[in-house]
Amino acid sequence: MILYADQVTDSMQRMVDLTSERRRQQEEYNRAHGITPRKIEKAISESLMQAEKAREAEEFAVHEAGADYDVVRAIAEMEREMFEAAEAMEFERAALLRDQIYELKKTENPFKGTVQIGKRKAIVYHPGKRLPGKRPSSTRRRKS
Repeated sequence: MILYADQVTDSMQRMVDLTSERRRQQEEYNRAHGITPRKIEKAISESLMQAEKAREAEEFAVHEAGADYDVVRAIAEMEREMFEAAEAMEFERAALLRDQIYELKKTENPFKGTVQIGKRKAIVYHPGKRLPGKRPSSTRRRKS
């Protein structure tokens, strides 16, 4: 943990002490249960690239055919994939699917349940970017 300050305040010291205590408890638990912490090693960017290429190909095929795309069915399928990705700890892929579901829900035609692909700009995932209209959690006001 890195803190930048001219002096250590009481609240900063309490936070450092609490963090140290939690770390000590975790290390003790790990020793008692024979756990050796190690980082997760996955090719996240590679799987995201494959998913993006597949999505682009599907979108192009549907657009070229001029067919309506069943939004309700697509959202259900994407939600299933999102939960599978989250369970597999593929959080970037799950976030991409969540954002795509959000965009599809905004475009859904309530009378037909379909949307014409190609009428809207493609949904593109950018790591670190937030959804439109949402403030980052660090700037949200908290009730006192």
